[in-house]
Amino acid sequence: MTVEAWGARQTRIRRGGLLCLVAAASMLGIVACDRGPAHEGDPELTASLHLSPTPPMTGSAAVRVVATDSGRPVSPPGRVEVGLEGGPTAGATGALTFQEGAWVGTLEFPAPGPSRVLVRITAEDGRQASILLPVQVTRRP
Repeated sequence: MTVEAWGARQTRIRRGGLLCLVAAASMLGIVACDRGPAHEGDPELTASLHLSPTPPMTGSAAVRVVATDSGRPVSPPGRVEVGLEGGPTAGATGALTFQEGAWVGTLEFPAPGPSRVLVRITAEDGRQASILLPVQVTRRP
């Protein structure tokens, strides 16, 4: 009987520990989402994102991306695409054009709240990078 009680107590402790672990992991995931830019690919490819209006509001926003390769602008035949995380990229439909050292176009924000803008850079020589940039979208008045 004491062995069963010990086993039952041990199971409860394991379940409680598992719940704590799951809760801690989900909290860390929430914190990780709010950290800032995430960069994958060639570290020499970087981007800065400028949205207008600032802060961005639901609906259309003007986008200006300055993409660089080792400090030099990424220009055609290189490519820059921009979109919302999990959605299609605007650059894939030709919405971004290269003007005066930057890639410009528009981006649609469907809802207010935290969002992440995905910038995909392809250098002239084919190297690539993807950068996720967090933004806080406000409701249009």
